[in-house]
Amino acid sequence: MFPIDSRIAKAYGAKAFSLAAAILLAASLSPAQTVPASYQPLYTQIQNDLNTFDQTLSSNWNGVVSPVNYSAQLLAASSENETNVLNVGYIETVWTQMTQLQALGIKAVTVKINFPTLYEPYYSNATEYQQMLSFYEQVASEAHARGLKVIVETQVDQPNPASGSGLNPYVQGLSWTAYQAGRAQNAAVIAQYVKPDYMSVLTEPDTEAAMSGQSQVDTVNGSVQILNQILAAVKAVNTTGIQVGAGTGTWQKSFTSFITAFAALPMQYIDLHVYPINGAFLQNAITAATTAHAAGKTIAMSEAWLEKILDSELATLSESATESRNNWSFWEPLDTQFLTTMTTLANYEKFDFISPFWVSYFFSYVNYDAANSSSVPLALQSSVTSMNQGLFTSAATAWENSILVAPDTTAPKVPGIPNTSSGVLGVNVSWLATTDNVGVGGYTIYRNGKVLGTTAGLTFTDFTAKFGVPYAYTVAAYDAAGNISPKSAPVQASRR
Repeated sequence: MFPIDSRIAKAYGAKAFSLAAAILLAASLSPAQTVPASYQPLYTQIQNDLNTFDQTLSSNWNGVVSPVNYSAQLLAASSENETNVLNVGYIETVWTQMTQLQALGIKAVTVKINFPTLYEPYYSNATEYQQMLSFYEQVASEAHARGLKVIVETQVDQPNPASGSGLNPYVQGLSWTAYQAGRAQNAAVIAQYVKPDYMSVLTEPDTEAAMSGQSQVDTVNGSVQILNQILAAVKAVNTTGIQVGAGTGTWQKSFTSFITAFAALPMQYIDLHVYPINGAFLQNAITAATTAHAAGKTIAMSEAWLEKILDSELATLSESATESRNNWSFWEPLDTQFLTTMTTLANYEKFDFISPFWVSYFFSYVNYDAANSSSVPLALQSSVTSMNQGLFTSAATAWENSILVAPDTTAPKVPGIPNTSSGVLGVNVSWLATTDNVGVGGYTIYRNGKVLGTTAGLTFTDFTAKFGVPYAYTVAAYDAAGNISPKSAPVQASRR
């Protein structure tokens, strides 16, 4: 529903941050509470829609918590970043994002590996194909090593004109027969080598048809046809332990027909995407769950975020214009309510998993600026900076509170005494990772008892240290819920 492009890859490449930047960023995390007058009708419409659905859920849910696998989209590893994921040092950004999402209590990560990312005939260079395959094997292996389940979505990649990608003409140049074969092979490779716990093999028929040029996908018969080929190919690689599913966005035309047809196929679950909540779109999620359960299937949600769109704009507003609205901090209370509502829905309908998509807003929003109505690059860079600084928005902490069985009141273990060295730019401070009952969100570095800054990593450079002046450095760990460990023992150092 929402493509990722090179802006995300560029944003995730950011590494170094000054204390001044961190302070400015921390200030930007405080949401602007005033809704601009031009957005007030939309804000009210969304709030009313959420309140109505909340009332439906609260009057039917018995309060019993289900064993939902709470996940989040691992955007840094998305195949829509294309071969940028192979850049030197890029994998470290993936690990940072995975760590920060774990700090919010997730038990799974969701990764897009779309066609033709792992379809070898797409590549003119066999080495590049092997490198891409190795990257996704590594991501899945690391997630499993951390005790996380791996959910893979595989549909078709969004073309990225900014990177000069040949993806769009390649895919659109395929015959329907060749396209089906390629999609099936891409899924089979994922099953055989990446070995996810869950694999959603078709999720938005209308979006896939638009991006691939394969109009048959956006029909019930065409979707069933391609699903049968994919299911046969996955079965042929004899990989066990993978739950396979498919579904649609809740906005899909002929939604019930698609869901009914998919529920009759030999898959384990029906997958939903929830973005716009206009009209019956939220109620469609309950309809899908009812249909799935009646067919002996479970239900899941591999993508969800609150789309800000008026009823009157549904057929006219472009995707890019809709996407640009997400960035503003005044939306944060509604995003928070939406996430909590989706958690209640997941418990009520006993979802296998649920995965918020735009995790960038777990780390930062930007304040509304009427003069800059399209602030996507600014918001992306702000979120990556915040993620590396170990900062979280209130939407993130609300998500954590809604998915944990009980509030997190336990502080991380105290870090060990840090190490220091004097570098060209200042005093380098490093320490070993500590632990937390949910996950460490970051570390605060102190100099002579005063805060220098925060980081999600295990190193920090004091750029403001004066030459020859001795300082005492200590480190404390904190989690996303705001629990703070005692400070480490101090270490003395000076810049030379």
